[in-house]
Amino acid sequence: YIVATGGGTACSQENMDFMKKEGIVIWLDESVDVLVKRLSTEKANRPLISHLSENELAAFLEQKLVERHPFYKQADYRLTSDQITESGLKKLIQKHAS
Repeated sequence: YIVATGGGTACSQENMDFMKKEGIVIWLDESVDVLVKRLSTEKANRPLISHLSENELAAFLEQKLVERHPFYKQADYRLTSDQITESGLKKLIQKHAS
């Protein structure tokens, strides 16, 4: 199974340990600019960011990424924007299929 979690899910050692025990953890490391574009259209449904301007949202995301980095870096794999492709993900999944 593939389970996509929100960015904060991995930010508990208990959650990270569980995810790594049950499978592989892939950090999809997108740029702040990409995250701002994605989240800007969803702001009304997200109370923590609903009141933020685009610049404030970027600063908020940058801070969250700094706070979350100690957890994210525990992922088994880190894929940056240019590496997040269907074929790249398929290769990782096939590598770990049993």
